Amino acid sequence: MTQERNDVFSSQVYGQYIESDFILPGLAPAYSQNNTTLKRQVIRLAHTTFQQPAQNKRIYVRLNHGIYRSPEYPNHLFGTVDQLGSFRLTPSSVTLAPIDSLPHQHLISFALGSGLGVQLYLRQIIPMHGMAFLNSDNTASLVFGMSGAGKSTLTAACISAGIPVFSDDILPIERRDHELFIHPAHRRLKLSQQLVSELMVSNSNIQSPDHTAESAYPGTDKIGWVAPQQSFAHEPARVSRLYLLRKVRHQEAGSVSSPMSSFQTINLLRRFVYRPRLLPFLGLNKLFFEQASLLSQTTQLREIHLPDITHFSSFNNYACKIKELLQV
Repeated sequence: MTQERNDVFSSQVYGQYIESDFILPGLAPAYSQNNTTLKRQVIRLAHTTFQQPAQNKRIYVRLNHGIYRSPEYPNHLFGTVDQLGSFRLTPSSVTLAPIDSLPHQHLISFALGSGLGVQLYLRQIIPMHGMAFLNSDNTASLVFGMSGAGKSTLTAACISAGIPVFSDDILPIERRDHELFIHPAHRRLKLSQQLVSELMVSNSNIQSPDHTAESAYPGTDKIGWVAPQQSFAHEPARVSRLYLLRKVRHQEAGSVSSPMSSFQTINLLRRFVYRPRLLPFLGLNKLFFEQASLLSQTTQLREIHLPDITHFSSFNNYACKIKELLQV
């Protein structure tokens, strides 16, 4: 993270070079053809682009979330997120209007999710939801799983075992010819306080001064923890493996299944798209199926059960078992 001029901070998030008016938990900035400015500013709905959004095409409704698309400017989106604020997106800019007194960690979640995460759609990149790590052959594995399956535990174990990770939330996957690549996302993880404590006790060399006890998002007890730069992959990698993470079973020693069929792979990927209702409304269903079909042809999907962590004397021993299980 560097500061190039007053109140402008540069970092790399989701493969983009970002200039923002507050510090993001991004990776060290590097050259990118995709540049974005991110700022906090009052969003005036009287602006022509978003005038009377209720009369425009409301393309996404989930709980108290709403995203609107301007008929005049199809590459502009305006949205609101309950308990966080409003946002306006273009392919090269993110404007946030957070609610008053929004906690800093909630602002970070707002920026990384509804801001930069949703903006990926405007760059024709379909974001997935999961975690990813670097294999020993410098390709990448993507891991999907329902809430509570253990993705955060797996991420912490990879970091403890010295396995570079790409993300533990939004996966920015980009097509290059006939292959798919994942970009390193950012350094911020959402972990339980207990998991952070175990990780730092077992690995004193990866202690980060940026961790905080503040909740990462409204309604969660997970905290926003910024892991060290060296724990992350430094450049995009070709996707070569897919895993479906199942919830840990008592006394489970850990296992990986035989490959699933291509049809199962495509159905699974649809379930783990980030904000999936945006696909049809932004006309990206075709792009998704092309991407999913390519993944099903070039990778193998396997189920994975993590070992029961209660049977290990230390988190470091658990992480070593995970590394053995993943064969990295």
